[in-house]
Amino acid sequence: MPPESPPRQPGVFSPYIIGVGLAYFEQLAGVTARRTVDNTKEYRIGRCDIEVRFDDGRVNSLRIPATVECSDFNLNQFLPNYDNAFPPLHQLTQGAFSTETSNAGAFYANCLYACGNAVDPSVYQSWKGAHADRGFEVILETALITEASHDAASAWSGAMMDERGEDWLIDGKFNCTRQYDALAHRLFANVPVSAIQIGYGLPYLAGDVCN
Repeated sequence: MPPESPPRQPGVFSPYIIGVGLAYFEQLAGVTARRTVDNTKEYRIGRCDIEVRFDDGRVNSLRIPATVECSDFNLNQFLPNYDNAFPPLHQLTQGAFSTETSNAGAFYANCLYACGNAVDPSVYQSWKGAHADRGFEVILETALITEASHDAASAWSGAMMDERGEDWLIDGKFNCTRQYDALAHRLFANVPVSAIQIGYGLPYLAGDVCN
Protein backbone atom coordinates (compact mmCIF):
# COMPACT_ATOMS: atom_id res chain seq x y z
CA MET A 1 0.00 0.00 0.00
CA PRO A 2 1.61 3.30 -1.04
CA PRO A 3 2.03 5.93 1.64
CA GLU A 4 -0.66 8.57 1.82
CA SER A 5 0.11 12.13 0.82
CA PRO A 6 1.11 14.25 3.79
CA PRO A 7 -1.66 16.41 5.24
CA ARG A 8 -1.37 20.16 4.86
CA GLN A 9 -1.00 20.46 8.62
CA PRO A 10 0.20 17.26 10.32
CA GLY A 11 -0.73 16.49 13.90
CA VAL A 12 1.86 16.18 16.64
CA PHE A 13 1.54 12.38 16.56
CA SER A 14 1.54 12.15 12.76
CA PRO A 15 4.36 10.38 10.91
CA TYR A 16 4.75 13.54 8.87
CA ILE A 17 5.90 15.41 11.97
CA ILE A 18 9.27 13.69 11.55
CA GLY A 19 11.51 16.12 9.72
CA VAL A 20 9.63 19.34 10.44
CA GLY A 21 11.32 22.28 12.08
CA LEU A 22 11.16 22.58 15.86
CA ALA A 23 9.48 25.98 15.67
CA TYR A 24 6.73 24.53 13.49
CA PHE A 25 6.39 21.54 15.82
CA GLU A 26 5.88 23.85 18.80
CA GLN A 27 3.37 25.89 16.81
CA LEU A 28 1.35 22.73 16.12
CA ALA A 29 1.72 21.45 19.67
CA GLY A 30 0.78 24.79 21.18
CA VAL A 31 3.48 24.40 23.83
CA THR A 32 7.17 25.07 24.32
CA ALA A 33 9.69 22.61 25.68
CA ARG A 34 9.59 21.96 29.41
CA ARG A 35 13.24 20.92 29.38
CA THR A 36 16.11 20.54 26.92
CA VAL A 37 18.97 18.09 27.44
CA ASP A 38 21.55 17.94 24.65
CA ASN A 39 19.54 17.18 21.48
CA THR A 40 16.34 16.14 23.26
CA LYS A 41 13.41 18.34 24.21
CA GLU A 42 10.63 17.32 26.58
CA TYR A 43 7.03 18.39 25.99
CA ARG A 44 3.68 17.80 27.63
CA ILE A 45 0.97 17.32 25.01
CA GLY A 46 -2.27 17.25 26.96
CA ARG A 47 -1.42 14.73 29.67
CA CYS A 48 1.15 12.90 27.55
CA ASP A 49 4.84 13.60 28.27
CA ILE A 50 6.91 13.04 25.14
CA GLU A 51 10.52 13.50 24.12
CA VAL A 52 11.58 14.94 20.79
CA ARG A 53 15.07 14.32 19.47
CA PHE A 54 16.29 16.87 16.96
CA ASP A 55 19.18 17.67 14.68
CA ASP A 56 19.87 20.96 12.91
CA GLY A 57 16.62 22.33 14.28
CA ARG A 58 14.45 19.55 12.86
CA VAL A 59 12.54 16.72 14.50
CA ASN A 60 14.40 13.42 14.14
CA SER A 61 12.32 11.14 16.32
CA LEU A 62 9.66 10.90 19.01
CA ARG A 63 9.66 8.97 22.26
CA ILE A 64 6.16 8.19 23.49
CA PRO A 65 5.32 6.47 26.80
CA ALA A 66 2.97 3.49 26.49
CA THR A 67 0.23 5.02 28.63
CA VAL A 68 -3.47 5.70 28.17
CA GLU A 69 -2.67 9.41 28.32
CA CYS A 70 -0.68 9.02 25.09
CA SER A 71 -3.37 7.09 23.20
CA ASP A 72 -3.47 9.72 20.44
CA PHE A 73 -0.30 8.10 19.11
CA ASN A 74 -1.19 5.37 16.59
CA LEU A 75 1.64 3.12 15.42
CA ASN A 76 -0.45 2.02 12.44
CA GLN A 77 -0.18 5.52 10.99
CA PHE A 78 3.61 5.23 10.98
CA LEU A 79 3.65 1.67 9.61
CA PRO A 80 0.64 1.59 7.25
CA ASN A 81 1.67 -1.54 5.39
CA TYR A 82 0.77 -3.77 8.32
CA ASP A 83 -2.99 -3.33 7.80
CA ASN A 84 -3.78 -1.84 11.21
CA ALA A 85 -2.26 -4.87 12.91
CA PHE A 86 -0.89 -3.04 15.94
CA PRO A 87 -2.99 -2.46 19.06
CA PRO A 88 -3.00 0.85 20.95
CA LEU A 89 0.44 1.60 22.35
CA HIS A 90 -0.62 1.09 25.97
CA GLN A 91 -1.73 -2.45 25.02
CA LEU A 92 1.29 -3.32 22.86
CA THR A 93 3.54 -6.20 23.89
CA GLN A 94 6.97 -7.00 22.54
CA GLY A 95 5.50 -10.18 21.08
CA ALA A 96 2.66 -8.44 19.25
CA PHE A 97 5.22 -6.32 17.43
CA SER A 98 7.53 -9.29 16.84
CA THR A 99 4.72 -11.35 15.31
CA GLU A 100 3.80 -8.70 12.77
CA THR A 101 7.42 -7.97 11.85
CA SER A 102 8.45 -11.64 11.53
CA ASN A 103 10.76 -11.54 14.57
CA ALA A 104 13.11 -9.27 12.64
CA GLY A 105 13.86 -7.00 15.60
CA ALA A 106 17.12 -7.18 17.53
CA PHE A 107 17.13 -7.23 21.34
CA TYR A 108 19.42 -5.17 23.56
CA ALA A 109 19.59 -4.17 27.22
CA ASN A 110 21.37 -1.43 29.14
CA CYS A 111 22.04 -3.90 31.95
CA LEU A 112 20.99 -7.46 32.78
CA TYR A 113 23.21 -8.50 35.68
CA ALA A 114 24.86 -6.82 38.68
CA CYS A 115 23.27 -3.51 37.72
CA GLY A 116 23.30 -1.88 41.14
CA ASN A 117 21.60 1.50 41.44
CA ALA A 118 23.49 3.22 38.64
CA VAL A 119 20.94 2.47 35.92
CA ASP A 120 17.27 1.67 35.54
CA PRO A 121 17.46 -1.67 33.69
CA SER A 122 15.51 -1.83 30.45
CA VAL A 123 15.31 -4.17 27.49
CA TYR A 124 14.92 -2.83 23.96
CA GLN A 125 13.74 -4.29 20.68
CA SER A 126 15.24 -2.41 17.72
CA TRP A 127 13.76 -2.66 14.22
CA LYS A 128 13.92 -0.78 10.93
CA GLY A 129 11.04 -0.56 8.49
CA ALA A 130 11.17 -1.05 4.76
CA HIS A 131 11.13 1.78 2.23
CA ALA A 132 7.34 1.38 1.96
CA ASP A 133 7.14 2.38 5.60
CA ARG A 134 9.47 5.34 5.02
CA GLY A 135 12.34 3.40 6.56
CA PHE A 136 11.31 4.40 10.05
CA GLU A 137 13.48 3.10 12.86
CA VAL A 138 11.65 1.76 15.91
CA ILE A 139 12.85 1.02 19.44
CA LEU A 140 10.41 -0.63 21.82
CA GLU A 141 11.43 -0.16 25.44
CA THR A 142 10.49 -2.41 28.33
CA ALA A 143 11.50 -1.18 31.77
CA LEU A 144 12.29 -4.10 34.06
CA ILE A 145 9.89 -3.06 36.79
CA THR A 146 7.20 -5.75 36.67
CA GLU A 147 7.27 -9.40 37.62
CA ALA A 148 6.73 -10.46 34.01
CA SER A 149 9.59 -8.30 32.72
CA HIS A 150 11.91 -9.44 35.52
CA ASP A 151 11.11 -13.09 34.85
CA ALA A 152 11.76 -12.73 31.12
CA ALA A 153 15.02 -10.84 31.67
CA SER A 154 16.18 -13.36 34.28
CA ALA A 155 15.52 -16.28 31.95
CA TRP A 156 17.28 -14.51 29.07
CA SER A 157 20.34 -13.54 31.11
CA GLY A 158 20.46 -16.96 32.78
CA ALA A 159 20.61 -18.77 29.46
CA MET A 160 23.38 -16.49 28.24
CA MET A 161 25.35 -16.79 31.46
CA ASP A 162 25.22 -20.58 31.28
CA GLU A 163 26.85 -20.44 27.85
CA ARG A 164 29.06 -17.35 28.06
CA GLY A 165 29.82 -16.73 31.72
CA GLU A 166 29.33 -13.95 34.23
CA ASP A 167 31.96 -11.51 32.94
CA TRP A 168 30.52 -11.65 29.42
CA LEU A 169 27.13 -10.71 30.80
CA ILE A 170 28.41 -7.94 33.10
CA ASP A 171 30.39 -6.42 30.21
CA GLY A 172 27.25 -6.24 28.06
CA LYS A 173 28.67 -8.42 25.32
CA PHE A 174 25.17 -9.78 24.66
CA ASN A 175 24.50 -6.53 22.81
CA CYS A 176 27.16 -7.44 20.26
CA THR A 177 25.58 -10.65 18.98
CA ARG A 178 22.24 -11.61 17.50
CA GLN A 179 22.62 -15.20 18.69
CA TYR A 180 20.13 -14.76 21.54
CA ASP A 181 17.50 -12.67 19.78
CA ALA A 182 15.24 -15.64 19.02
CA LEU A 183 15.20 -16.55 22.70
CA ALA A 184 14.38 -12.97 23.66
CA HIS A 185 11.50 -12.85 21.17
CA ARG A 186 10.04 -15.91 22.85
CA LEU A 187 10.64 -14.86 26.46
CA PHE A 188 9.36 -11.30 26.06
CA ALA A 189 6.39 -12.24 23.88
CA ASN A 190 3.78 -11.35 26.51
CA VAL A 191 5.70 -8.53 28.19
CA PRO A 192 4.22 -5.05 27.68
CA VAL A 193 6.11 -2.20 26.07
CA SER A 194 6.91 0.78 28.32
CA ALA A 195 7.64 3.32 25.58
CA ILE A 196 8.35 3.60 21.88
CA GLN A 197 10.95 5.61 20.01
CA ILE A 198 10.27 6.13 16.32
CA GLY A 199 11.90 8.19 13.59
CA TYR A 200 15.45 8.39 12.28
CA GLY A 201 18.89 8.41 13.87
CA LEU A 202 17.76 6.53 16.97
CA PRO A 203 20.35 5.81 19.69
CA TYR A 204 23.01 3.18 19.05
CA LEU A 205 22.11 0.52 21.59
CA ALA A 206 25.11 -1.78 21.39
CA GLY A 207 27.42 0.63 23.17
CA ASP A 208 31.18 1.08 23.06
CA VAL A 209 31.77 -2.49 24.24
CA CYS A 210 31.01 -3.72 20.71
CA ASN A 211 33.42 -1.38 18.91
